[in-house]
This record gives sequence, C-alpha cells and structure tokens, in this order.
Amino acid sequence: MFVVVSWLLFGIAASRLEDCSGRFEVIDNWEGGCNVEMDIVIKKGTTAWILGLISREPLTLANFWAGEVGWKGTKEITVRSYDWAGKQSPGSVFSTGFVLNYNPAIKSYKDAIKKITLTLKYTDRTSQKCRIVLDDKPSPKPTPKPDPKPNPTPIPTDEPEPGPNPTEEPTVKPNSPCDKYKRALELSLLFYEAQRSGKLPPNQRVKWRKDSALNDEIVGGYYDAGDYVKFGFPMAAATTMVAWGAVDFKSSYQRAGQWANVKAMIKWATDYFIEAHTSKYELVGQIGLGDVDHAYWGRPEEMTMRRPSLRISASKPGSDLAAETAAALAAASIVFKGDQANPEYSAKCLRHAKELYEFAEKYKGKYSDSIPDAANFYNSWSGFQDELAWGAVWLYRATKDNTYLNKAKAISLYTPTEFSWDNKMAGAQILLAHVTKETGYIQNARNFCNNLLNDNNRKTNDGLVFIQQWGSLRHASNIAFACLAGQALGIPGISTKVPAKRQIDYILGDNSRKFSYLVGFGKSYPKKPHHRGASCAGVGVGQCDINRPGDNPKVLMGALVGGPKAKDDNAYSDERNDYICNEVTTDYNAGFQSALAVILSDCGGDDKPEPEPEPEPEPEPEPEPEPEPEPEPEPEPNPNPIPASCSKYKTALRLSLLFYEAQR
Repeated sequence: MFVVVSWLLFGIAASRLEDCSGRFEVIDNWEGGCNVEMDIVIKKGTTAWILGLISREPLTLANFWAGEVGWKGTKEITVRSYDWAGKQSPGSVFSTGFVLNYNPAIKSYKDAIKKITLTLKYTDRTSQKCRIVLDDKPSPKPTPKPDPKPNPTPIPTDEPEPGPNPTEEPTVKPNSPCDKYKRALELSLLFYEAQRSGKLPPNQRVKWRKDSALNDEIVGGYYDAGDYVKFGFPMAAATTMVAWGAVDFKSSYQRAGQWANVKAMIKWATDYFIEAHTSKYELVGQIGLGDVDHAYWGRPEEMTMRRPSLRISASKPGSDLAAETAAALAAASIVFKGDQANPEYSAKCLRHAKELYEFAEKYKGKYSDSIPDAANFYNSWSGFQDELAWGAVWLYRATKDNTYLNKAKAISLYTPTEFSWDNKMAGAQILLAHVTKETGYIQNARNFCNNLLNDNNRKTNDGLVFIQQWGSLRHASNIAFACLAGQALGIPGISTKVPAKRQIDYILGDNSRKFSYLVGFGKSYPKKPHHRGASCAGVGVGQCDINRPGDNPKVLMGALVGGPKAKDDNAYSDERNDYICNEVTTDYNAGFQSALAVILSDCGGDDKPEPEPEPEPEPEPEPEPEPEPEPEPEPEPNPNPIPASCSKYKTALRLSLLFYEAQR
C-alpha cells in the first residue's frame, strides 16, 4: 500500500497552482519522518535541473541520491542534480528517493507532505511548479521509530513564512559530513540491482537491465562480475558480508533510508540459495561455464550460450561452499527475524542453513575439486576449515545453540593476511572474540587489524593498504570493515579506526588523484568499467563492443572497480580492457558497503550496534501488574505569559539552545 502524489504537471504560465502527476510512494514512516520514493517527470530536455520544495512547516530532506541537497531557512529546500542525473530527454521519468524529516508535532507524514509545493527549474531558466495532493489509498503501517531517530531534535515551528520563490537559482549549502557515506551506501545497492539475474521485479531501479537467463535451472541470483556466470561461492561470501553489516549496524541503513533496499539485496541472493539447495546433501554451486561465458561480449538479455548447472553432493563434496552458503542464510535469518511482511522467511533461511552446515560437516572436501570449472576462477585456496568456523559462528548467532559455538571453537585458528571471498578466518575470529570474550580470539583479532592497518610498509603513499593486484580496493575495504566492526563491537585492543576509515575515504576520492573509484560518486570516477552490459549502446548486433571508443553508454552506478594493481597510487587505468584495474564484482562491493554502514553508525549521531535478537522464549506466566504511578501534578499557570509580539525572541532562544546541542 502506498501514497501517490503528482509531480510537475504543468508549465510556467498557469495562473493557478495545479496538482502534480507521477509516483510518490511512502515506503516506511515513523514519528517525525518517512522514507520516500518518487518519479520526477522531466517536461523539457535539459543537461541539469534544480528541484525546489517549499513547505508551510519546517522540514529537512536527506539522502536524495540524484542531487545535492541545500536549505534556505527551515522551510525551503533545493536539490541540484548531480552530473550523471542532470542530462534528461523531454518526457523522461527519473526515479529517485529520499528521507523526509518533519516536526514530530505534526500528526502524520500525510499532514507534512500535503503542505509541500514543488518547483523544477531547467538550464534555460524556465520552470514548472505544482502542489502535492495525497489520494485516499491506505497508508503504510508505521514502523517503530529508528533508534536513534533520524531527526532527534524538534525543528522550530515559529519561524516567519518565507517570501515568494526568487527567480535566481538558489545557492546549495554544503551537506553534512555523513551524507557522502549515505550516498555511497545507496549507490552500492544500485550496483547489486544491475547484477540481478532472472525475472526482474516491478520496482527495479536500474531500468536498462531487463529479464535474463530465465531458462537457467535455478533462476535468479547475481551475475558475478562483468560477465554472466553465477558463481555460488563468491555470491554467498558477498551475501554474508553484507548481511553482517545489516545485522550489527541496522540503524545506519535506517538513517540512510536504505533498510528496505538492503533487505531486498540480501533476499535476492538467499531466494536463489534456497532454490539451489535441491536436496539435503546437494547444492547447485555454479551456473554457466567460465571460458564459454567470457567468449561472449554482449547483453545478458540476449545471451544464448549453454549454461549448465554444476553442483556439489555427497559423492562430490564442497564443505567450503556449503558452509559459506549456510553462513549467508544464517546471517539473513537474523536480518529477517520479526519481519512482519514475511514472518516465515527467517525460519526458512535458518532451516536451510542448518541442513547445509550438516552437509558441509558430513561430506568434507573442497568445492573447487568437485566443480573443476570453478577452480579456474574461484579456487578454494584456503581450504574449508575457515568456512566451517565462519558458518558455525553465524549459526550460533542465529540460534544461541552452544553446539555451534563449540564447533567453531574446535577449529584451529590463525592470523591471516586477508579477509576475502576465499578466506573467512579473520571474520570468524572477530565474531568469536565478540561472542566469547576469550583472550585468544581477542589477541588474534587484534593482531590481524594492527598488523595490516598500522604497517606503513604495506601502504601506498596515499595510505591504501595494498594486499594484491586483483581487487586491491576490495581487500582494503574488507579489512577496513572487519576492523571497524570489531572495534565498534567492543573488542579491546583494536585501535585502527582512523587507518580503517582512511581506506574508505581513499576509495571515495580522498587521494592524490582526486579520483573516486565508485562509479557515479563525485566528479571524477570510472567511466569505462569492464562490464559487458554497461558497455552496450542498445539491443542487437553491433551494439556491444569491448573496444568501443569513449565512455560506457550505461553508467554502472555504485560499482566499485578493482583499483590500483601495484603499491602505487597511480597504477590504475580507466580502460575497459583492463580487467585487473577496472572489473567490478559483487564481492568487491560487499565489504566496502558494510564498512560504510559502520562509519555511519559513528557519524553525526549516537548509533550503536543493535543487540542480536534472542531466540523466542518459552511462554512464562504473566507477572502481576504493577500499580500505576501517581499522575504528575499539573504545572501551575505562568503568571507572566509572553506576549505574541515577543515570538521572535522565543525563536531566537530556542535556536540558541539547538546550537548547544549541536556542540555536544
């Protein structure tokens, strides 16, 4: 159920403000705020646009991923389009979203929204204006207010009404330091939508992608990289990594307005894993053949090559693949626990996780020995002991069953030099340190973080921790996430917050090149990532060419490229043929995205990792009701009420107190 309002219906010459036309959907709401998705109807061709919102009540708008947000007072907001979003053809519909915060004294988001007037300005200085009018459809059920709430301080309400909207373009004020991490988080989730295989949903935001691979034995899941093989092992590893960030830093996704999107991202993978678990001791671990797939440079919607299903079984075991998939499903079961929209899904994920872990233990072996084609691309170099520990600790977190904790503790641990799709030992140790508080695990976690993040010999001049040439930024952000999470979860002795955050800032453009390695973020970013679909200009023969001159026709929003291929900040080239520097994969984004979630938990607020949900307790007798407290006495009337003529001083007094709260 949703709320529809209209957008940008009529031209400048209208004498009366008309209703807008288009989609305006409130997907979540709480006291004082709501998450909104909307369509902007572009009436005229333009290379840039400015969206103005004027309200009769004070409000704030955050995380508008298509443009920079600025304010004029508390009742006028402007959004200036980013370069990638500004170029629009006449009649196009541009989909975006944001978080709207308003005074908690307003009873509902409907009362806040209906008081907004919208103006769209084009580069030729013409404009369109309309008002939002809600229809009578049922509204979404309010969700519990995020903790901490997105706008913890009530906005002053007695500021004078703004005057008419000036004809000159408004000045955009700088965003808060947290906004860049929120924007990067949202972009990363868009990349995962671009990687979807199968039947795409109606709310698919990456519109240049269509249905594909509908004849696969297991439909759905994610394409691995710039190609179209569905490699189950790195797909599961990426899912677990993202789910970890969602489990422990849920409030960051809520603050960024991305909780629904990250759940959708995780579920797209877990739905696939559940279908791929074709029997108790059988799991489809790969669809498609690497070399055959790589010989095709085209759109996934048009591919016709043979795509066989390759699987592990009792006779062809894969403990690493089964245990990693169990970890992903166990972590997802925590994410979806208590989800009112799908109350059975958490238990379903957990049931498959338990069976897959039993499979991993009972029939031991490396999956890449049983699926030889995978060995050419994602060989299990570290073996399966790390996945057995990793899967067990996630099952313990999901069930609180000490049997799983003891299984994890029974596996010999060591201090690794990476945290990756292949080697999960560092993650297992950090979680074991968190749940057991035992000295050995704490020391191993501390050694991993301090050895890698505080050793300048491993770093480039700009501070990037360099592990290896393949996916150097992936390795740096995975380490950053693990250690940021470990410190946030209270593991003593990990003091690497600054160098860990440095890895993420480096990726987002804080480097000597002033170059963002996240597609669509900032002013300078990769324009030619190694990605088949994004390189295609259209449908049919001749539309896709790896050697096409110029930028990719499609912008692969939110994709993290491989990065420098040597311990040299300049060892990077934005070339489509350079699959070391410029390929993208689902596992490249996973640790990076979860690191953003940790940073946001400590950015401009007091977010803390949410406690893990406890298993459902056995029913207990209801306690005797406690006597209700005596009501507070009514305050005495003010003998010296402030006259209306002094309201401006009241406002000034209130604003001054807000300043002191900002300085806390």
